Amino acid sequence: RLGRVRKYLERLQTWLNGRLAGRGGCCRRLRGMVRRWLLGWLKGRLLEKLADLQPARHREDFAQSGKELVTAYYRACLKELEAVNRQAAVSIPSPNRIIYGHTHVPAAWDDERVVIDLEPGLGDGRVRRLTLHNTGGWLYDDEDRSGFCGAEVFLYETGKGFNSVRIS
Repeated sequence: RLGRVRKYLERLQTWLNGRLAGRGGCCRRLRGMVRRWLLGWLKGRLLEKLADLQPARHREDFAQSGKELVTAYYRACLKELEAVNRQAAVSIPSPNRIIYGHTHVPAAWDDERVVIDLEPGLGDGRVRRLTLHNTGGWLYDDEDRSGFCGAEVFLYETGKGFNSVRIS
């Protein structure tokens, strides 16, 4: 959405122009013209570069970086669990599911498409299977905000465990 970016860059340009303005001097007008030209040129170059970018949800490198982020988060969870288990003399097992809310497509509790294999190297050297459940919901499928993707509400009931309900 370059229109929004352009608006914020124009505000930034105005703010920088005021912050960088010098006081007095015989070349004040010339310095001001150069400063305004340079900030406008930088804004234009940045907008050109941004216009060439593809949306993240359609890029393979974004999907890979997402998996790396999940792996880093999971690694941090395992470290925290180690400390808790050691300090409290309990045995909380490693999680095999993560519920989060972020993207356009909700993932139900029984959805098998959301299983990923994390690489070895999380302490014990074995590959771990992790299921990611996404609440989805508040993002639209398209830019004109006409396609609500739905949401997934996760429930826990004693004796029955977890499940989820779709809201469309």
